[in-house]
Amino acid sequence: MRLRTIWLYLLIILLVAVTLLVIFRDGEPPSAPASPPTAADGPARPPAQPPPVRPDGPADWDVFADAPLGTTFRRDRYTDPTKGGISGHVHDAQGRPAAGVMVEIIDAMVLGQPSQFFTTTKAHTDRNGYYAFMDLQPDRYYFLCGVEREVLPVGAGELLVRDVVLPGSGKVSGEVVDAAGRHIFPAFVYLISAQVRLVTRTTETGRFQIAGVPSGEFQLFARADGFTPSARKDLQLEEAEDESGITLLLESGCVVSGVVRDGAGRGLPDVMVSTQPDAARLGTVSTQTDAAGLFELEGVPAGRITLQVWAEGTYTRVGPTLEVLPDRPNTVEIVLAGTARLVVQVITSDGSDLPEDLHVALRPRSAPRSRSAGAGPLRAQPDATGRCELTRLEAGSYQVQVETASRLYLPVTERSVELREGAGQEVAITLDRGAAINGVVRNTDGSSARNFRVSLTMRESGGRVQRRSASSDADGRFVFDLLPAGIATLEINANGFLPVKQDNLAVPAGADVPVTLTVDRGTQLEGRVTDEDGNPCPNVNVIARPYGDSSFRAVSQAITGPDGRYAMSGLRAGTYVVYAVRRGGGRSTASQSQSISVERPGARLTLDITLRPLSGPAPPPR
Repeated sequence: MRLRTIWLYLLIILLVAVTLLVIFRDGEPPSAPASPPTAADGPARPPAQPPPVRPDGPADWDVFADAPLGTTFRRDRYTDPTKGGISGHVHDAQGRPAAGVMVEIIDAMVLGQPSQFFTTTKAHTDRNGYYAFMDLQPDRYYFLCGVEREVLPVGAGELLVRDVVLPGSGKVSGEVVDAAGRHIFPAFVYLISAQVRLVTRTTETGRFQIAGVPSGEFQLFARADGFTPSARKDLQLEEAEDESGITLLLESGCVVSGVVRDGAGRGLPDVMVSTQPDAARLGTVSTQTDAAGLFELEGVPAGRITLQVWAEGTYTRVGPTLEVLPDRPNTVEIVLAGTARLVVQVITSDGSDLPEDLHVALRPRSAPRSRSAGAGPLRAQPDATGRCELTRLEAGSYQVQVETASRLYLPVTERSVELREGAGQEVAITLDRGAAINGVVRNTDGSSARNFRVSLTMRESGGRVQRRSASSDADGRFVFDLLPAGIATLEINANGFLPVKQDNLAVPAGADVPVTLTVDRGTQLEGRVTDEDGNPCPNVNVIARPYGDSSFRAVSQAITGPDGRYAMSGLRAGTYVVYAVRRGGGRSTASQSQSISVERPGARLTLDITLRPLSGPAPPPR
């Protein structure tokens, strides 16, 4: 009987091996397991027990073998037509595989950035530098690795290949231990600077290695569940330097437990509770309440902390603040007393489908008593019909914003609401198509005028003013899109050209408004600057200013060439004072001014100037 069981096990192993062989022969490796969803830099629910402390032993980088070694997925194929994935390789600057590098994706995006409610999924490269995220829902994901920050759209049945080259070829290695000197697994080790964020995970023997490190100043620290973060270690690294033998110490943290209730005393399930982000403490500790509203935070540093609380559809609360002490119960009761409710219904002005990236943001016009002024807004995503519900809100004044990155509708639409305790309110917000000004800049002869900066001043119907600028392209064209309805002013102020201004340009909602701006060189003034002996004066500033203008505002200016000649344009009819100023050693050494009248726009005038040594202070050119 025993022999029969052994043969049965051997048969099962043989069948599994044959299956894997067939899969690899067809060019499609099995799905690589991705790390479970976590909150930022830590799991949403810490384990009930501290992470295991493993005995010392040889480092084994094969622990990062999250995918078959040496394999690469094809870009256009995925085994499940309803899911997608991201995979690739990570190398250092010399092209060598980088093992143990953490790659992260964030699965909730608002206007290209992670939203308030997000989940971070982590993967680690194997010894060949390979990583993979499999079985992803079609969505946009925020991708982070090294210096890379990118939004990647993952479609159904699509497998994106995203290779990463780390910025350097240096290494940092060492171990993570507890107070008793025992190695800790798993622990996450961070090497950060102003531009670089490199993360790895310890092996089962508590050792770590970070590859692809460039030169510069870095801070190194470690985190693990159930432990307080290690102290930051400052490192000054040279190019291709191998910094080894580093020991990072993690100390056991405190436990904070409690309950989250509503105003009627009922425990609230699935509420996120976390320590408020604190740079000095290197991140947060977070968890979720159970069915009875109970929670337990492990690895909390001793000292004064502030808790923040939020749930889907609920405005974020910040507080309370408590003093956490070791070797004693640290308990707290949190009451979400808000009873107001808000339903937001979003529609489009033209009845078309809603954009897929639609989000609703709720901001208080004044900070609620249970919320710090620096906390961010509540964000929610409407359903397919454009409806979302926000509950357990405090009474007060709020600003409701509908946000979208669509190129069809205005990026932000706002409404003000007043909420009362115990009452619900519904508000409908209409997405308006953005208007556009499609313009062209031309010369007086009708040819295209490129590289002209066009300034826009837009006065919305509600009185708000927005300002933008754009430059004309090779065809003289410029565009201002996603504009609200209002009155626009367009201006061009270019040296050597007459000012151009178009006032009171009506821009209806969702309209395309064509406009043509013509630039005119006006009257051209040219001449020659010489000294008293008739010698040409090169590198002399020649400046034309309106006569009687006390601001010394320059209308046009030029610099003389080697032969002393200059040419300027942009003069309209009027009287001007033309200054010729030569500088040396940072101060004026010679100057001369003359008056000239322009009677006919478009004329061509000549003015020669004799430069004389400076006998008194000359007006400073501006």
